[in-house]
Amino acid sequence: MLGKGGRGMIKKKDIPAMVITILLIFAFAQWFPTITIVVIIILFFILLFLGNFLFEFAMWKDAKIQWGSVGNRSEKKEKAELEKQSAEKKQMEEQESDRQWIIENSGHIWIQNKREMWLHSYYMESKTQSNRYVILVHGYNGKGLDMAGMARQFYERGYHIIMPDLRAHGQSDGLARGMGWTDHFDLMEWISCIIARFPEAEIILMGISMGAATVMMAAGESLPSNVKACIEDCGYSSVWEEFESVQKEIFHLPAFPMLYVASFVCRIRAGFWLQEADCVKQIQKSKIPFLLIHGDCDHFVPFGMLQKLYHSAPLPKQKLVIQGAGHAESSQVNSELYWNTIWRFLGEKIL
Repeated sequence: MLGKGGRGMIKKKDIPAMVITILLIFAFAQWFPTITIVVIIILFFILLFLGNFLFEFAMWKDAKIQWGSVGNRSEKKEKAELEKQSAEKKQMEEQESDRQWIIENSGHIWIQNKREMWLHSYYMESKTQSNRYVILVHGYNGKGLDMAGMARQFYERGYHIIMPDLRAHGQSDGLARGMGWTDHFDLMEWISCIIARFPEAEIILMGISMGAATVMMAAGESLPSNVKACIEDCGYSSVWEEFESVQKEIFHLPAFPMLYVASFVCRIRAGFWLQEADCVKQIQKSKIPFLLIHGDCDHFVPFGMLQKLYHSAPLPKQKLVIQGAGHAESSQVNSELYWNTIWRFLGEKIL
Protein backbone atom coordinates (compact mmCIF):
# COMPACT_ATOMS: atom_id res chain seq x y z
CA MET A 1 0.00 0.00 0.00
CA LEU A 2 2.35 2.59 -1.28
CA GLY A 3 1.54 6.01 -2.57
CA LYS A 4 3.75 8.40 -4.40
CA GLY A 5 7.02 8.78 -2.49
CA GLY A 6 5.84 6.19 0.08
CA ARG A 7 3.58 8.73 1.88
CA GLY A 8 0.52 6.44 1.81
CA MET A 9 2.19 3.51 3.58
CA ILE A 10 0.77 2.27 6.88
CA LYS A 11 3.55 2.00 9.41
CA LYS A 12 3.79 -1.25 11.37
CA LYS A 13 4.01 0.57 14.70
CA ASP A 14 0.57 2.14 14.05
CA ILE A 15 -1.20 -1.17 13.42
CA PRO A 16 -1.72 -2.16 17.12
CA ALA A 17 -3.26 1.23 17.92
CA MET A 18 -5.52 0.98 14.88
CA VAL A 19 -6.68 -2.52 15.90
CA ILE A 20 -7.37 -1.39 19.47
CA THR A 21 -9.30 1.61 18.19
CA ILE A 22 -11.43 -0.57 15.94
CA LEU A 23 -12.14 -2.96 18.82
CA LEU A 24 -13.08 -0.09 21.12
CA ILE A 25 -15.42 1.33 18.53
CA PHE A 26 -17.05 -2.08 18.14
CA ALA A 27 -17.39 -2.53 21.91
CA PHE A 28 -18.77 1.00 22.29
CA ALA A 29 -21.36 0.26 19.63
CA GLN A 30 -22.39 -2.96 21.43
CA TRP A 31 -22.50 -1.47 24.93
CA PHE A 32 -23.37 2.15 24.15
CA PRO A 33 -26.33 2.51 26.55
CA THR A 34 -24.41 1.25 29.59
CA ILE A 35 -21.28 3.22 28.78
CA THR A 36 -23.29 6.38 28.25
CA ILE A 37 -24.90 6.09 31.69
CA VAL A 38 -21.52 5.47 33.34
CA VAL A 39 -19.93 8.42 31.53
CA ILE A 40 -22.82 10.71 32.47
CA ILE A 41 -22.57 9.70 36.14
CA ILE A 42 -18.80 10.27 36.16
CA LEU A 43 -19.16 13.66 34.46
CA PHE A 44 -21.91 14.64 36.92
CA PHE A 45 -19.68 14.01 39.94
CA ILE A 46 -16.71 15.74 38.30
CA LEU A 47 -18.82 18.81 37.57
CA LEU A 48 -20.31 18.73 41.07
CA PHE A 49 -16.82 18.62 42.57
CA LEU A 50 -15.64 21.52 40.39
CA GLY A 51 -18.80 23.52 41.03
CA ASN A 52 -18.38 23.03 44.79
CA PHE A 53 -14.74 24.11 44.49
CA LEU A 54 -15.78 27.30 42.68
CA PHE A 55 -18.46 28.01 45.31
CA GLU A 56 -16.01 27.56 48.18
CA PHE A 57 -13.26 29.44 46.36
CA ALA A 58 -15.52 32.49 46.07
CA MET A 59 -17.93 32.28 48.98
CA TRP A 60 -16.95 29.90 51.79
CA LYS A 61 -15.37 31.62 54.79
CA ASP A 62 -13.13 28.73 55.87
CA ALA A 63 -12.13 27.39 52.44
CA LYS A 64 -8.47 26.38 52.14
CA ILE A 65 -8.15 28.10 48.76
CA GLN A 66 -9.96 31.42 48.50
CA TRP A 67 -10.62 34.13 45.98
CA GLY A 68 -8.75 36.60 48.16
CA SER A 69 -7.63 40.01 47.04
CA VAL A 70 -7.28 39.76 43.28
CA GLY A 71 -8.92 43.06 42.54
CA ASN A 72 -6.55 45.16 40.49
CA ARG A 73 -4.15 42.80 38.80
CA SER A 74 -4.15 44.52 35.43
CA GLU A 75 -4.15 48.14 36.42
CA LYS A 76 -1.49 47.70 39.10
CA LYS A 77 0.93 46.41 36.50
CA GLU A 78 0.61 49.73 34.70
CA LYS A 79 2.01 51.66 37.67
CA ALA A 80 5.64 52.08 38.52
CA GLU A 81 6.57 49.66 41.29
CA LEU A 82 8.16 52.21 43.63
CA GLU A 83 5.28 54.65 43.24
CA LYS A 84 2.79 51.90 43.97
CA GLN A 85 4.62 50.74 47.09
CA SER A 86 4.90 54.29 48.40
CA ALA A 87 1.21 55.02 47.83
CA GLU A 88 0.14 51.71 49.37
CA LYS A 89 2.31 52.30 52.45
CA LYS A 90 0.84 55.75 52.98
CA GLN A 91 -2.68 54.42 52.48
CA MET A 92 -2.12 51.60 54.97
CA GLU A 93 -0.84 54.06 57.57
CA GLU A 94 -3.91 56.27 57.10
CA GLN A 95 -6.23 53.29 57.30
CA GLU A 96 -4.60 52.05 60.48
CA SER A 97 -4.95 55.50 62.04
CA ASP A 98 -8.64 55.62 61.09
CA ARG A 99 -9.24 52.10 62.43
CA GLN A 100 -7.62 52.97 65.74
CA TRP A 101 -9.79 56.09 65.95
CA ILE A 102 -12.91 53.95 65.49
CA ILE A 103 -11.78 51.35 68.04
CA GLU A 104 -11.13 54.05 70.65
CA ASN A 105 -14.34 56.03 70.08
CA SER A 106 -17.05 53.62 68.93
CA GLY A 107 -19.39 51.19 70.63
CA HIS A 108 -20.69 47.79 69.55
CA ILE A 109 -24.18 46.69 68.56
CA TRP A 110 -25.35 43.10 68.16
CA ILE A 111 -28.58 41.96 66.55
CA GLN A 112 -29.95 38.53 65.66
CA ASN A 113 -31.31 38.12 62.16
CA LYS A 114 -34.20 35.91 61.04
CA ARG A 115 -31.84 32.96 60.55
CA GLU A 116 -30.75 33.36 64.20
CA MET A 117 -27.27 34.54 63.25
CA TRP A 118 -25.65 37.12 65.48
CA LEU A 119 -24.54 40.16 63.51
CA HIS A 120 -22.08 42.77 64.76
CA SER A 121 -21.69 46.45 63.99
CA TYR A 122 -19.56 49.33 65.15
CA TYR A 123 -21.57 52.38 66.19
CA MET A 124 -20.42 55.94 66.69
CA GLU A 125 -22.70 58.74 67.83
CA SER A 126 -22.56 62.12 66.14
CA LYS A 127 -20.62 64.84 67.92
CA THR A 128 -23.68 67.09 67.51
CA GLN A 129 -27.41 66.54 67.90
CA SER A 130 -28.55 65.07 64.63
CA ASN A 131 -31.10 62.78 63.00
CA ARG A 132 -28.69 61.86 60.22
CA TYR A 133 -27.38 58.30 60.05
CA VAL A 134 -25.17 56.56 57.53
CA ILE A 135 -24.75 52.80 57.20
CA LEU A 136 -21.33 52.06 55.66
CA VAL A 137 -21.03 48.59 54.15
CA HIS A 138 -17.62 47.02 53.54
CA GLY A 139 -16.52 44.90 50.61
CA TYR A 140 -15.64 41.27 49.95
CA ASN A 141 -13.56 39.55 52.63
CA GLY A 142 -13.47 42.75 54.66
CA LYS A 143 -15.00 44.03 57.89
CA GLY A 144 -16.75 47.08 59.25
CA LEU A 145 -13.48 48.65 60.38
CA ASP A 146 -12.42 48.88 56.72
CA MET A 147 -14.89 51.76 56.36
CA ALA A 148 -13.20 53.80 59.10
CA GLY A 149 -11.82 56.41 56.69
CA MET A 150 -15.26 57.07 55.24
CA ALA A 151 -16.75 57.04 58.72
CA ARG A 152 -14.45 59.91 59.70
CA GLN A 153 -15.71 61.99 56.75
CA PHE A 154 -19.36 61.48 57.68
CA TYR A 155 -18.67 61.99 61.37
CA GLU A 156 -17.20 65.41 60.64
CA ARG A 157 -20.45 66.24 58.83
CA GLY A 158 -22.57 65.39 61.86
CA TYR A 159 -23.69 61.85 61.01
CA HIS A 160 -24.20 58.94 63.36
CA ILE A 161 -22.18 56.00 62.02
CA ILE A 162 -23.18 52.35 61.64
CA MET A 163 -20.50 49.99 60.24
CA PRO A 164 -21.79 46.41 60.19
CA ASP A 165 -19.72 43.27 59.72
CA LEU A 166 -21.55 41.36 57.01
CA ARG A 167 -22.36 37.72 57.71
CA ALA A 168 -19.29 35.46 57.49
CA HIS A 169 -17.12 38.58 57.95
CA GLY A 170 -15.54 40.21 60.96
CA GLN A 171 -17.29 39.32 64.21
CA SER A 172 -20.61 38.32 62.63
CA ASP A 173 -21.82 34.73 62.39
CA GLY A 174 -22.03 32.78 59.16
CA LEU A 175 -19.98 30.51 56.92
CA ALA A 176 -21.05 31.52 53.41
CA ARG A 177 -20.42 35.01 52.06
CA GLY A 178 -23.67 36.37 50.68
CA MET A 179 -22.17 38.43 47.83
CA GLY A 180 -24.71 41.11 48.74
CA TRP A 181 -27.82 38.99 48.35
CA THR A 182 -28.27 37.48 51.81
CA ASP A 183 -26.53 40.56 53.18
CA HIS A 184 -29.19 42.94 51.88
CA PHE A 185 -31.79 41.22 54.05
CA ASP A 186 -29.49 41.73 57.05
CA LEU A 187 -29.04 45.38 56.05
CA MET A 188 -32.80 45.84 56.21
CA GLU A 189 -32.69 44.55 59.78
CA TRP A 190 -30.04 47.12 60.66
CA ILE A 191 -32.32 49.80 59.19
CA SER A 192 -35.21 48.54 61.31
CA CYS A 193 -32.97 48.53 64.38
CA ILE A 194 -32.11 52.21 63.89
CA ILE A 195 -35.71 53.27 63.27
CA ALA A 196 -36.97 51.31 66.29
CA ARG A 197 -34.70 53.37 68.53
CA PHE A 198 -34.76 56.63 66.58
CA PRO A 199 -38.04 56.99 64.63
CA GLU A 200 -37.00 60.35 63.14
CA ALA A 201 -33.75 59.02 61.72
CA GLU A 202 -32.77 60.00 58.18
CA ILE A 203 -30.63 57.20 56.80
CA ILE A 204 -28.07 57.10 53.99
CA LEU A 205 -26.85 53.76 52.62
CA MET A 206 -23.31 53.58 51.25
CA GLY A 207 -21.22 50.58 50.23
CA ILE A 208 -18.06 49.62 48.38
CA SER A 209 -17.74 46.67 45.99
CA MET A 210 -19.73 43.81 47.54
CA GLY A 211 -21.03 46.37 50.02
CA ALA A 212 -22.20 48.46 47.08
CA ALA A 213 -24.06 45.41 45.76
CA THR A 214 -25.61 45.02 49.21
CA VAL A 215 -27.00 48.55 49.34
CA MET A 216 -28.24 48.38 45.73
CA MET A 217 -30.08 45.12 46.40
CA ALA A 218 -31.60 46.58 49.57
CA ALA A 219 -32.74 49.66 47.63
CA GLY A 220 -34.94 47.40 45.50
CA GLU A 221 -36.96 46.28 48.51
CA SER A 222 -39.81 48.10 50.21
CA LEU A 223 -37.82 50.44 52.45
CA PRO A 224 -39.20 52.84 55.04
CA SER A 225 -39.30 56.53 54.15
CA ASN A 226 -36.46 57.11 56.64
CA VAL A 227 -34.01 55.81 53.99
CA LYS A 228 -33.18 58.90 51.96
CA ALA A 229 -30.49 57.91 49.45
CA CYS A 230 -28.04 55.27 48.27
CA ILE A 231 -24.39 55.71 47.31
CA GLU A 232 -22.64 52.80 45.63
CA ASP A 233 -18.94 52.68 44.84
CA CYS A 234 -17.68 50.09 42.29
CA GLY A 235 -20.56 47.66 42.71
CA TYR A 236 -21.22 44.90 40.17
CA SER A 237 -24.29 44.59 37.97
CA SER A 238 -24.99 41.06 39.19
CA VAL A 239 -23.19 38.28 41.04
CA TRP A 240 -23.52 36.08 37.94
CA GLU A 241 -21.80 38.61 35.66
CA GLU A 242 -19.09 39.30 38.24
CA PHE A 243 -18.36 35.59 38.72
CA GLU A 244 -18.40 35.08 34.98
CA SER A 245 -15.85 37.87 34.54
CA VAL A 246 -13.55 36.64 37.32
CA GLN A 247 -13.81 33.00 36.26
CA LYS A 248 -12.84 33.94 32.73
CA GLU A 249 -9.85 35.96 33.94
CA ILE A 250 -8.55 33.51 36.55
CA PHE A 251 -9.47 30.11 35.11
CA HIS A 252 -10.00 31.09 31.44
CA LEU A 253 -13.33 29.22 31.42
CA PRO A 254 -16.77 30.15 30.06
CA ALA A 255 -19.85 30.28 32.28
CA PHE A 256 -21.15 26.93 31.05
CA PRO A 257 -21.11 24.49 32.71
CA MET A 258 -19.10 25.38 35.83
CA LEU A 259 -21.00 28.49 36.89
CA TYR A 260 -24.35 26.76 36.55
CA VAL A 261 -23.18 23.92 38.80
CA ALA A 262 -21.74 26.44 41.29
CA SER A 263 -25.15 28.14 41.35
CA PHE A 264 -26.77 24.79 42.14
CA VAL A 265 -24.28 24.24 44.98
CA CYS A 266 -24.89 27.78 46.22
CA ARG A 267 -28.63 27.10 46.35
CA ILE A 268 -28.03 24.03 48.50
CA ARG A 269 -25.35 25.43 50.80
CA ALA A 270 -26.13 29.16 50.95
CA GLY A 271 -29.85 29.22 50.19
CA PHE A 272 -29.96 31.16 46.91
CA TRP A 273 -29.24 30.85 43.21
CA LEU A 274 -26.45 33.04 41.87
CA GLN A 275 -28.85 34.31 39.22
CA GLU A 276 -31.09 35.76 41.96
CA ALA A 277 -28.42 38.20 43.12
CA ASP A 278 -29.03 40.79 40.42
CA CYS A 279 -28.33 44.43 41.25
CA VAL A 280 -29.77 45.66 37.95
CA LYS A 281 -33.16 44.09 38.65
CA GLN A 282 -33.15 45.37 42.22
CA ILE A 283 -32.10 48.90 41.36
CA GLN A 284 -34.91 49.16 38.79
CA LYS A 285 -37.40 48.84 41.65
CA SER A 286 -35.74 51.50 43.81
CA LYS A 287 -37.57 54.66 44.80
CA ILE A 288 -34.67 56.57 46.36
CA PRO A 289 -32.00 58.82 44.78
CA PHE A 290 -28.80 57.11 43.65
CA LEU A 291 -25.18 58.17 43.30
CA LEU A 292 -23.09 55.63 41.38
CA ILE A 293 -19.28 55.84 41.50
CA HIS A 294 -16.69 53.85 39.56
CA GLY A 295 -13.04 54.09 38.60
CA ASP A 296 -12.40 53.86 34.86
CA CYS A 297 -9.39 51.55 35.42
CA ASP A 298 -11.35 48.99 37.42
CA HIS A 299 -10.73 45.57 35.88
CA PHE A 300 -12.02 43.48 38.78
CA VAL A 301 -15.56 44.83 38.64
CA PRO A 302 -15.47 45.90 34.97
CA PHE A 303 -16.02 49.60 34.41
CA GLY A 304 -18.71 48.82 31.84
CA MET A 305 -21.01 47.63 34.61
CA LEU A 306 -21.43 51.24 35.73
CA GLN A 307 -23.36 52.19 32.59
CA LYS A 308 -25.62 49.18 32.93
CA LEU A 309 -26.43 50.11 36.52
CA TYR A 310 -26.81 53.81 35.78
CA HIS A 311 -29.30 53.22 32.97
CA SER A 312 -31.30 50.91 35.26
CA ALA A 313 -31.47 53.32 38.19
CA PRO A 314 -34.57 55.51 38.50
CA LEU A 315 -34.46 59.28 38.72
CA PRO A 316 -33.07 61.18 40.51
CA LYS A 317 -29.61 59.75 39.93
CA GLN A 318 -26.02 60.85 39.40
CA LYS A 319 -22.82 59.11 38.42
CA LEU A 320 -19.18 59.89 39.06
CA VAL A 321 -16.28 58.44 37.08
CA ILE A 322 -12.86 58.78 38.68
CA GLN A 323 -10.14 58.82 36.06
CA GLY A 324 -7.24 56.46 36.69
CA ALA A 325 -8.87 54.68 39.65
CA GLY A 326 -8.83 50.91 39.95
CA HIS A 327 -11.15 48.80 42.05
CA ALA A 328 -12.16 50.54 45.29
CA GLU A 329 -9.51 53.21 44.73
CA SER A 330 -11.70 56.17 43.76
CA SER A 331 -11.64 57.89 47.15
CA GLN A 332 -7.84 57.73 47.22
CA VAL A 333 -7.13 58.68 43.60
CA ASN A 334 -9.20 61.88 43.67
CA SER A 335 -10.40 62.43 47.21
CA GLU A 336 -11.47 66.05 46.67
CA LEU A 337 -13.72 65.29 43.69
CA TYR A 338 -15.02 62.16 45.36
CA TRP A 339 -16.21 63.81 48.56
CA ASN A 340 -17.32 67.09 46.99
CA THR A 341 -19.58 65.07 44.71
CA ILE A 342 -21.02 63.12 47.62
CA TRP A 343 -21.76 66.22 49.72
CA ARG A 344 -23.26 68.02 46.74
CA PHE A 345 -25.44 64.99 45.96
CA LEU A 346 -26.66 64.73 49.54
CA GLY A 347 -27.16 68.49 49.81
CA GLU A 348 -29.14 68.80 46.58
CA LYS A 349 -31.22 65.64 46.79
CA ILE A 350 -31.55 64.78 50.43
CA LEU A 351 -30.77 67.19 53.24
